[in-house]
Amino acid sequence: MREVEGNARFDAGWYLRQNQKAILEQRLSPALHHVRHANEKRLDPGEGFSTGRYLLRHPEVVGSGLPALLHAERNGQLDDGTVVVDASED
Repeated sequence: MREVEGNARFDAGWYLRQNQKAILEQRLSPALHHVRHANEKRLDPGEGFSTGRYLLRHPEVVGSGLPALLHAERNGQLDDGTVVVDASED
């Protein structure tokens, strides 16, 4: 859980706003909720990383028990889940 909390791509405030009902019902910290549910429910840790996109590229991670964000970090594959925002769309 500390590894998620310390990850620059995990935004606890953003994550809480996106998943507030479930987090409050389960009485979990945002980081612990992410560790337990991110892969199964395709929950993004922040605006800059797509759990779903990463899992499509790395299906072996789905049932591993390791959140996609941590797998990406540990294996040097963060770009596989990076969300690129096109500034020209503003």
